[in-house]
This record gives sequence, C-alpha cells and structure tokens, in this order.
Amino acid sequence: MPTIHYDAIIIGGGISGLKAARDLLQDGQNVLVVEARDRLGGRTHTYRSPNRSGVFADIGANFVHGMIGNPMAGLVKDLNLPLPAYDMSTTKCFDCDGSAIPDDLAKMLRRNVISVLHEPIFHSESPLDDDLDETVFPHARLYAESITQSTDHWTGASLEKVSYKFFGFEREFEGSDGFMAAGYDHVVKWLSEDTQRAGGEVRLSEEVTHMEIVGDAESRHVQITTKRRSGATDLIREPYRADTILITIPLGVLKSRPPIFSPPVPPRRLQSIHALGMGVLNKVVLV
Repeated sequence: MPTIHYDAIIIGGGISGLKAARDLLQDGQNVLVVEARDRLGGRTHTYRSPNRSGVFADIGANFVHGMIGNPMAGLVKDLNLPLPAYDMSTTKCFDCDGSAIPDDLAKMLRRNVISVLHEPIFHSESPLDDDLDETVFPHARLYAESITQSTDHWTGASLEKVSYKFFGFEREFEGSDGFMAAGYDHVVKWLSEDTQRAGGEVRLSEEVTHMEIVGDAESRHVQITTKRRSGATDLIREPYRADTILITIPLGVLKSRPPIFSPPVPPRRLQSIHALGMGVLNKVVLV
C-alpha cells in the first residue's frame, strides 16, 4: 500500500486544529487532520443526555472570553447561536458545608478579589481584606484568600509563583465574556463539516506515535506513524507523509506522552514545554 502524501497534516482535532485545517483548505492545500480521540473538539466537549432531550452541559470550554473583535464571537453570531454576556454579579458562593454565603458578603468578596488580581496579592497592604469584618462575617478573610487562590487554574501555577505584573497579559480581546448557551458542539460540528466539505480528510482514534523528517535536501518531507486501538491490540497504520506538519496537541500531552520525534526536539524547546504550567479546573455537572 503506497504511503499517502499531503500538503499538510494537522495533529490534533480540537478547535485550533480544525480552524487551521479550514484556513489551509481555503488556500488550496491538501489537508489531513489526525485525532487520537474518537471525537473532534479536543478540550471543547459538550455532553448531551441520551435520555433527556435538551439536557446538556459543556464539560470543557463554555465561554468566549472578550467579545469585542473576537472571531469566535463573530462565528457564533453567524451560526445564529445565542451568546449572552456573562454577568458575574449573579454568581452564588457556597461554603464547603454547602451553606450559601450571604449575598452582601459575596459581593464584597468579588469586588476585593477582582481588585487585587493586578496587585501584589499577598502583600501586607493588599486590598484583599478591605471591609471584611470577621465579627460580622466569620471566616471572611479565609473565603477571600480561597477564592483568589482558585484563580490559579487561569495561570497554570500557584499565585505565589506568578508575576502579578504580567497576570492576564495574554488576554487579547476586550469586552464582556460570552456564555455559549447552546453548547460548543455546534461550533465543532460546523468546523468539522466545513473542513470535510472543502475536501479535508479526518482520521479519528489514531494516535501519532512517531514523527520523522525523511528524504534528502531536495525532497525532504515529514512522515508520521499512527496506531489505532482495536480491542486489546494496537494496529500500526501505514505512514502518512506531508510537506508540513502542524502540531496542535494539548500541552499536557506534550509534557506527559509526546510522539517520538526524529531528529529529537532541541533541548531548549523541551525545557520550554516542561516549564509551562497547566491549570486545573474541575467541573461538577448535576443532570
């Protein structure tokens, strides 16, 4: 069986990979998307109850952060999907025993936490404790610090290790955050269908195990090898070849179980990968 050759192979079928595939196809490229999971969307994943019609929850991403000039907000609008602005003032706070924290205390906690995110949070003069009277609200300062510490899922490291000067500098778009009220799977489905309508190929349940630069200076290309799970056996597929490989694998996979690269990834790149942190955000969805 001859090895298939593409202009570009995209490793990872999340939002980034699908958007890149769409752009390359519009440029006339012959494109293959390879995804290790049995679904597209990556860390964007919508659960829909098989037994209760209309009941769903976004297990992964469910916001559009900054709606002014954000292409994702524009795409959602083009798809006629609802994108209401997220009103943080309506957020409820609960203690670890399940009891609700009074609304007036919750309001002060939100104000104080937001005000310190670009300040030296743990400095003695930090405004984190402003107006928090523990004779009125016992444990209020503990609540404030706990809520602040929870923001480390944005930073990928504990706040003690994060530079407050650069906290949030990666935010590219202004405006309120939008809530994906209809589910992010609509966006994934549209990107997937548009990619395949344009002639792009998608391979699911294929994990890239090896990536190798082959050929001489005049005919150099990249070859990838994948495996596909079949029962208790891993089936090694015929290699794919391409002029260009675009890797959109999540950072966690690159840190823990990356493909084998030949030649190896330069040490400074590996150091960068392992130095970057990942935040943890646990969701509890009651259906």
